[in-house]
Amino acid sequence: MQELTFTLKVTEVPNGTYFIKSKLTDKMVDIENQTMADNTLIHQWQLHGSNSQRWLFTHIGDGYYTVKSQRSDNTAYYLGVQNDSTAQDASIVLRSGTITDGMKWKISKTVSGAYKLMPKTGEANNRVLAIENNLLYNNNGVKIRQRDYVQDDNFKDEWFITNSRYYAT
Repeated sequence: MQELTFTLKVTEVPNGTYFIKSKLTDKMVDIENQTMADNTLIHQWQLHGSNSQRWLFTHIGDGYYTVKSQRSDNTAYYLGVQNDSTAQDASIVLRSGTITDGMKWKISKTVSGAYKLMPKTGEANNRVLAIENNLLYNNNGVKIRQRDYVQDDNFKDEWFITNSRYYAT
């Protein structure tokens, strides 16, 4: 009798293109001024459906993903923590080049049913993708930061990952 073996690869989110929508504000993770360059800030913006709001999730092993802008052309630009910082409130920016820890993301379900996106740089301190502390948190243009995850009913640090084909452009 021949013995069969196989490897089952389980991922939280299948590889594909998605919108990342704030559970708190219903706004999308977006590229500031739609500028494709290293260190361009990432902010939230109401849905407009362009490629600056579409993100290609690719599982790269060990539970990590890269999150590449669908707007990338000749240069691949990824969602990343500026300078691979481990600090609270570090900026989330576009980055290109070699994939480093600040560009690797773990994605996991939260108790509320949304997701938290944790950069490898934030793992030691439980830091995740979050809306910055801002009294006008619901406005377009509020920056996205690496912040401590808090399981509460605030949801500044929880996201819906929505297949982009459900939105017309």
